[in-house]
Amino acid sequence: MRPIIGLEVHTQLNTETKMFCRCKIDFSSPPNTNICPVCLGLPGALPSLNEKAVEYALKIGHALNCKISKTSLFHRKNYFYPDLPKGYQISQYDIPLAKEGYLILPKSGKKIRIIRAHIEEDAGKLIHPEDIVEANYSYVDYNRAGVPLVEIVSYPDIESPDEAVEYLMELRLILIYLGVSTGNMEEGALRCDANVSIEGHPRCEVKNMNSFKSVKRALEYEIERQMKIIKEGGEVVQETRHFNESDGKTYSMRGKEEAEDYRYFPDPDLPPLVLTDEIIKRTKEEIGELPNDVRKRLKEFSLSEKEVETLVGNIYLKDFYFESLKVFNNPKAISNWLLTEVLGVMNEKGLKELPFTPKDFASSVKMFSEGKISSKILKKIIKKLFEGKKFKEIIEKENILPITSKEEIRKFVLEVLKENEKVVNDYKRGKENALTFLIGQVMRKTKGRADPKILREVLLEELKR
Repeated sequence: MRPIIGLEVHTQLNTETKMFCRCKIDFSSPPNTNICPVCLGLPGALPSLNEKAVEYALKIGHALNCKISKTSLFHRKNYFYPDLPKGYQISQYDIPLAKEGYLILPKSGKKIRIIRAHIEEDAGKLIHPEDIVEANYSYVDYNRAGVPLVEIVSYPDIESPDEAVEYLMELRLILIYLGVSTGNMEEGALRCDANVSIEGHPRCEVKNMNSFKSVKRALEYEIERQMKIIKEGGEVVQETRHFNESDGKTYSMRGKEEAEDYRYFPDPDLPPLVLTDEIIKRTKEEIGELPNDVRKRLKEFSLSEKEVETLVGNIYLKDFYFESLKVFNNPKAISNWLLTEVLGVMNEKGLKELPFTPKDFASSVKMFSEGKISSKILKKIIKKLFEGKKFKEIIEKENILPITSKEEIRKFVLEVLKENEKVVNDYKRGKENALTFLIGQVMRKTKGRADPKILREVLLEELKR
């Protein structure tokens, strides 16, 4: 029995105002303050299309390899729900903005086909005082009503929960790279519904999956639930189900609606959306590097898959990496220190950006790679960089540069030999590990600043006397 999964993803667009009115988008505002007659659907209020939202939607269509419709229509999707003040949602139906595209999964290379990507407006937000299953009332905040969305609908090409998560993660990355959405699932900027079935049987729609982890858990449960019904000789009921985060189960909400249930018809207040060749061409040209483009560049540097995905998944870190390479073109060394030492401190401190420049960081790594400083000293420099100090200032004032003078190192060597006469005698009797101990003592005295090669040379000279 083979699972079949199709995903419907809604992404909020990063516009300053709503889809069909000029109300600002600010989710930190008090409830029901960013509203007007248009987004509340009051009589006589007429919608006016947000051009920036159309441009963002076009970029999504291009990035997903879709065919762009030069003319598309807005329809009214009619249904009753407390968070839908007009009694209908303005969406697109039979002629969407973009259709017949695809997304390539980065790990397997599998192509997931896209049915359509169309523009629509968001509904308001229901706020439940308790668990939705137990709640007997809800509040409604209409600040979100009318926020521009793009719905991206995949074909049922996904065959496992892991594939679904991989698809979602790659789609989210593409949206972030385009700059059209934050892609934040926890804040509702990216929402996913799944159509799940076992091959040859009716499908169920699963809602309320608010994280990648939720998507995986919900799909695993729903696939197992449907398989159990079929194995026991029953038939799966086609319905909409709600995923409950607390127990990891899905619960029946209502019968599954079909298109005819929504009584779609063209919105009489909105003319057809007619796109010029110029805007189609311009929006395509404005798309920069996408995640797969960056992967190809990084793989040329022989980085590990984990290193590549870490950089691809963090645009700020990726840009910092490439800027660092302009200063010191050693991809492996820059990656090693950026993704271990630097990223470790970023995670520990909860930083999204670094308090120092790629130039200062790369200059530090360059000194280490050229053998001018030890790894211990480089770690100290990085620590100082995190404190807000400049590379040049650290080198000039922090007394952190390596000691390369033979005579200066010799002073420390003589002190250590005098303090450790027993160890010196052990070395002369053939105990090689005594040499390691003596080197360690000199390094301790110099706080790791003695040049290891010169130190060994001077120490052997003195031990032979």
